[in-house]
Amino acid sequence: MRLYSLFISAPPSMIISSAFGWFAGIRGINSFFWRLFAGLLAVIVLSSFLGFGVHTYLNRDEARYGKVDVFVGGRKAVQAALIIYQLKGQDALVEWLKSPGNVLPTVYIVDDHGSEISGRTAPELALRSIEENSIPEVEDHVLKNYPLNAVEDIEINGRPYTAFAVFEHSNHDLPFFNPFGTGIPIYVLFLVALILTAFVSAILAYYYTRPLRKLDGAMRAFAEGKLDTRVENSIGRADAEVAALAGIFDKMAGQISRLINRQRRLFHDVSHELRSPLARIDVALDIARRDADRVGPSLDRIEREVDELDRLVGSLLAYARYEQGAGMPLTPGSISAVTAEVVENTAFEAQKKNVSVVLEDELPSKFVLPINADALRSAMENILRNGLRQTPAGSRLSVTLTATSRFVRISLCDQGPGMPPEEIEHAFDPFVRGSHEQTGTGFGLGLAIAQRAVQAHFGRIEARNLPTGGFEVRIDLPRTEAVR
Repeated sequence: MRLYSLFISAPPSMIISSAFGWFAGIRGINSFFWRLFAGLLAVIVLSSFLGFGVHTYLNRDEARYGKVDVFVGGRKAVQAALIIYQLKGQDALVEWLKSPGNVLPTVYIVDDHGSEISGRTAPELALRSIEENSIPEVEDHVLKNYPLNAVEDIEINGRPYTAFAVFEHSNHDLPFFNPFGTGIPIYVLFLVALILTAFVSAILAYYYTRPLRKLDGAMRAFAEGKLDTRVENSIGRADAEVAALAGIFDKMAGQISRLINRQRRLFHDVSHELRSPLARIDVALDIARRDADRVGPSLDRIEREVDELDRLVGSLLAYARYEQGAGMPLTPGSISAVTAEVVENTAFEAQKKNVSVVLEDELPSKFVLPINADALRSAMENILRNGLRQTPAGSRLSVTLTATSRFVRISLCDQGPGMPPEEIEHAFDPFVRGSHEQTGTGFGLGLAIAQRAVQAHFGRIEARNLPTGGFEVRIDLPRTEAVR
C-alpha cells in the first residue's frame, strides 16, 4: 500500500524520467544485449500503445455517450443496482451510485420528474429517449432474447423510479483514471505493464544473445592462447546463423592452431637439427686444441659439419620461400625438359649405389605448361634423392610423365621398403623421417619442400606404397594451356 500510495502521489513525469535515468546509467548500454533489449521493449510498448489507441478509436462511438446503454454491460449494471437495493436498502444503493465503481456504464435512477435519487444530474439525452420511448432497438439476435432489460421500472419506498445505465466518461477525482473500472490510476497500470514488458524483453534479449556470448567467450579464450577452444558444439543448430558463424570460427581456430603448432614444431626441429652439427664442431675444436696431430682431421670434420649446416639453412630458406609463395612466377615451359635434366643429374649421383634412373615420357612433343622451372626441379630432385637413399643397391628409380584432359602427372617411384601406412599421412610434414630411413643423412625437409613447390603451381602431391613393393610420389599439375 505504501508503494501504491507513492505511485499515486508521484507525478508521472518524475516516474518516467527516473526510469529512463536508471536505464541510461547502466554500464555497457551500447552492448548488443542492451540494444536488443531496448529494441524489443520499444516494439512491445509501441505495439501496446498503438493497439490501445486503435481500440479506443474504433470503439469511441461518441454517439453512445449520454444515451441509454442497451448492450449487455448496461443491462448487467442496472440489475446490479436492483440487487443492491433488494439486499441492503436505499442508503446502500445511493452510496453505490455515487461511488467510483459506478462507471462505464454509469447507472442512474430517476423519478417521474427526472430527479436522480442520489442527487446527481442524469444526462438529458437519456432522459429524453426514455420519456419519448425512443430507445433504439438492438439488432443482435442474442440481445433480443437476453433476459435482462436496459431500462427497469422499480418502486423504492412506495415511489416509482426508472433505472437505466448510460455510457459516459467518469467524473470522479482520481488522477489519470483508467477506463477499466478498477479505480487505479492509468499511469500505474502502464508502469506495471512496462515493468512486465521490460522483464519479458530482458529474457528474450538474454536468450537471443546467449550464443553470441558463447562465441565471444570462445574468441577471448582463443586470443588468450587457448588454441584448443571450439564453440560450435556448445551453441547447437537451433541458432542457424550463429552456429554457421561458430563453425567458421572453429575452422579458423583449427587452421591457426595447426599453423602455430607446426611453427612450434618447426622451431623445435630446427633447433634439434642445428644442435647436432654444432655439437660435433665443438668436439672437433676440443680435439684440435688437445692434440696437434689431429688438427687436420678435426678441420676436415668441421668443414663437413659447416657444409651440412649450409645445406640445412638452404633447405629452410627454400621451404620458407615456397611456404609463403614468394618468388614463384609461372611462365610457359617444358616439363619434359625439366624432368630430363633432373633424371640426368640424379642418375649421375646414383652411380655410387649402382642404381639406374629411368624416364618414361608420354607427353606430346612441344608440350608446355605455366611452371616455375627452378621450383619444379627442386621438388623432383628432393623426391628422387629421398628415393635414392631408400632404394637398395642394384635397383632402379623410375620417372613417368603422362597427360589427361585435366592435368599432367609426374610419377616418381623407388624400390625401397616404403613407409608404414600411419606415417604416410605425415610424409609431407617438415622434419619428418620415415622409420625405414637408412642413412639418416636427410633433414626431413625434402618432401615438405616438394609439396610447397607443387602447391605453388596450384597442383597436388600424393604419396603411397606400391602393391608390388616400393614407394611412389605422384605430382598432378593442372593443365591450363593446350598442346602446341
